[in-house]
Amino acid sequence: MGIKSSMGRVLSVDPLVSLWSFAVTLHTDLGDLKVELFCMQAPLASENFLALCASDYYKGCIFHRNIKGFIVQTGDPTGTGKNGQSIWKKRFKDEFHDSLKHNARGIMSMANNGPDSNGSQFFITYSKQTMLDMKYSIFGK
Repeated sequence: MGIKSSMGRVLSVDPLVSLWSFAVTLHTDLGDLKVELFCMQAPLASENFLALCASDYYKGCIFHRNIKGFIVQTGDPTGTGKNGQSIWKKRFKDEFHDSLKHNARGIMSMANNGPDSNGSQFFITYSKQTMLDMKYSIFGK
């Protein structure tokens, strides 16, 4: 996740995996973001994200979309918001879970362009955004 100018760039990612928790720290040029992953509720999205982090896929990616009060988005190595792929080299299915809602600041979800079209891009909410529930797979906070 890179950060360009005031939007930010990912500098590096440190995974922290234990028996009880899965977390990563995204090091950006605007500061660190510690993210807890929901591996049990969203196993595909979590596996994809962790593997992409481990391969430095996100290193240097800019936050190409930043909408005040809504979301900030990254995960496209070209920085255009039009590219990026999963570890499987194809789109993967949505994972919705009744207990996961876009009910707070800091919810992390897969970005998509329709049902079952997840790749590498993800976003983080700036505030509660319940209209995104059951449309975007939540996999962390």
